[in-house]
Amino acid sequence: MYKYFLLFLIMIWTIMAQETIFSFTEKNNGWYSVNDNVMGGISQGGAKMTAEQTMMFSGELSLKNNGGFSSIRSPFIKANFKDYTGIAVRVKGDGRLYYFNIYTDVRIPAGSYRSTIQTIPGKWVELFLPFSKFQATSFGRKIPFFPALNKNKIKRMGFMAADKKEGNFALEIAWIKAAKKLSDDAPKLLNSADWLQKNGSTSVFWSLVEGTSFEKLLRRDLSCTIFAVVDESFATYPKKRLEMLRRNHFARNFFLATHIRVGRIPLTSQIIPSRVPAFEVSEKNIYVANGIIHTGTATSSALKTFLQKMSRTEFIQYVISIGSATFNVGYPEICQDIYYLGLLFIMQNFDTTEELRNEIDKALQLDEKNSSGKAWEFRYLLDKIYALGD
Repeated sequence: MYKYFLLFLIMIWTIMAQETIFSFTEKNNGWYSVNDNVMGGISQGGAKMTAEQTMMFSGELSLKNNGGFSSIRSPFIKANFKDYTGIAVRVKGDGRLYYFNIYTDVRIPAGSYRSTIQTIPGKWVELFLPFSKFQATSFGRKIPFFPALNKNKIKRMGFMAADKKEGNFALEIAWIKAAKKLSDDAPKLLNSADWLQKNGSTSVFWSLVEGTSFEKLLRRDLSCTIFAVVDESFATYPKKRLEMLRRNHFARNFFLATHIRVGRIPLTSQIIPSRVPAFEVSEKNIYVANGIIHTGTATSSALKTFLQKMSRTEFIQYVISIGSATFNVGYPEICQDIYYLGLLFIMQNFDTTEELRNEIDKALQLDEKNSSGKAWEFRYLLDKIYALGD
């Protein structure tokens, strides 16, 4: 008797764990489109039901006339979300980033509560979007200090394509459910850090990331692209070079900053962005929960050779671009290391006056414990040197 009672409880829990909100079995279910033509854009997009009883959200994004988004919205929702902690969706996409929007009775000008959906080209994935992770946005920007999402006030929900990339997009949706958590057997995307840690071919690269601020960065929801050097390539590095990367945090952070970039950079060929030094792609476009990973090879001298080909102003532009990117997402300690090594490189590799060398040397010995303050001091000096030209 106890066994059957326990089975009954499990069945009740399963029913309570997920409740279908939309399953797309009807041809006309009230979904409608809102595109950037409301503000002068020319993007196109909409939803249609498929023969497989799914909903296809597709169209073409254009950035002309300050546009760049296409969205679909549901009819009014009468579901009770009291017993649930988030939304579960089953989607198949094209590798692009999408947004899942929730609309409540709280008025937000041109806005909603938003969470991200990273798709894998041609593969179905089930994703759990906790209510606690939704952020209020207006005109695509996060609203600081805005009230958190109240799940009892949900009126509509929808999907949006707005990844600032022109071209066709397609997102197929099988269902949307209110959920407590994702089912244990559902396929899940690893985050960047977990992928590097578990992948057998990038153990050395992971050892450089592990325990640093870069690991914290790669465990966040923030999108990043990683150009991960494989172990086979590291095996050709001189031991002294590897030891320096492991022990010298300035060198390590500079190396990692050239191979880990904020934002998603998908590759359409084996050609990589010019700002990643001498990296030859082995496997491209590995999609993870918070970004994209490309694996490949790079020689131990690639970075130094890459930097030595630059003029002084080009070098400063490069240093500022990779340093400011980490500063802007909350890691001034990485930024200060990059700027520090940049100033040291300028002294060692470019013609400088004695007065300038003394100023750089004084800055490098700055006794400033605050990473943000030190980064700004270094940045001020880099800007000053840049203004002097080559």
